[in-house]
Amino acid sequence: MKIHPHKGFTLVEAVIAITLLAIVGVIIVNMIYVTYNIRNTNKERQEALKIATSAMDEIKAYQGTWKDLSGLQAWLAVNGYSQPLANTFKLVKTVGTTNFELTLILRSDTSITGLFEVELQTTSPRVTHLSITTRFRG
Repeated sequence: MKIHPHKGFTLVEAVIAITLLAIVGVIIVNMIYVTYNIRNTNKERQEALKIATSAMDEIKAYQGTWKDLSGLQAWLAVNGYSQPLANTFKLVKTVGTTNFELTLILRSDTSITGLFEVELQTTSPRVTHLSITTRFRG
């Protein structure tokens, strides 16, 4: 019977192999974590855009019920928007466990009678600022 004195791995080879596997494992776990965070951020950004667009569409749909800036302000107050500052209205909408804060800023255009601008800003924990602006003629 022959004895092979060099059969198997040495301790150094085994430690190097385990270290390389650990490094590759950490890299893969980190890539999964980053991908998951990006996916959640994009999902929340898409939801914020949907909420902002829906709110602006609702304002446009009810334009016949208000004729000027003061009429829009009254309509917003009736529909749950709070008014922390002059010409600024806020509303918090919750989707799942995420709160989306909508801020409406109303600006009159003094160069054209009856024209005013509505800027709708949406913020949430992952979406820092999303803004939609449109103009209305009263």
